[in-house]
Amino acid sequence: MTKHESTSSNKKSYLLEDLSSIYSEAYQTIQVNIDLSSIDKPVKVFAVTSPNPGEGKTTTSCNLANLYAKQGKKVIIIDLDLRRSDVHRVLGVENRNGIVDYCSKKATLEEVVKTRDNLDIITAGKSTIFPNVVLQSKALENLISQFREQYDYIILDTPPVLLVSDVLLLGQIVDGVINVASIGITKKGELIKSVKLLRNTNINILGIVVTHDKLKKSYYYYKYRYGSK
Repeated sequence: MTKHESTSSNKKSYLLEDLSSIYSEAYQTIQVNIDLSSIDKPVKVFAVTSPNPGEGKTTTSCNLANLYAKQGKKVIIIDLDLRRSDVHRVLGVENRNGIVDYCSKKATLEEVVKTRDNLDIITAGKSTIFPNVVLQSKALENLISQFREQYDYIILDTPPVLLVSDVLLLGQIVDGVINVASIGITKKGELIKSVKLLRNTNINILGIVVTHDKLKKSYYYYKYRYGSK
């Protein structure tokens, strides 16, 4: 697996670098809850979704992956939002050769895995009009199985669950899903509907991350709410 240099991006990045900041502490709380959500069967592979676009799912998945890597964990994040990929922009890597290229046998694993500050990344890669074929492919299933032996955490950034069924197709290869909702954007009915969709597919909901919540001093942070009820 080769190391790739970061590329510049016009997209504003909310990637956190200071582990002592109040923002990072909020993400670390999420990490603790993930680890405690299933003590008997540790969560290694989890997807991050949201009811709709613009609610912070990619920022959440990238920051969780980045913080795990900074804590010395072996982590890989895979962009499976094949219709609107954004992981490469947030993490500042090129999108040439990604999971689509790998699953279609257009690129090798060595060519698709990029590394940024000890975090391994697989971007979406070449656009496709058949994302479901990739998500249901044996190539992806075998890759995730292989990564289970190599990584402490495999994080999958997936499309919004109310728009497409992509995350529902991953139920057999993930240990759980984090659902991201945004105050001021996500409507209560949409959040409830998204939870029902996940539960009806027997997907383990690890919890709900609420974005754009505010502390007393107007801090911008991410709060974790356990989704057992």
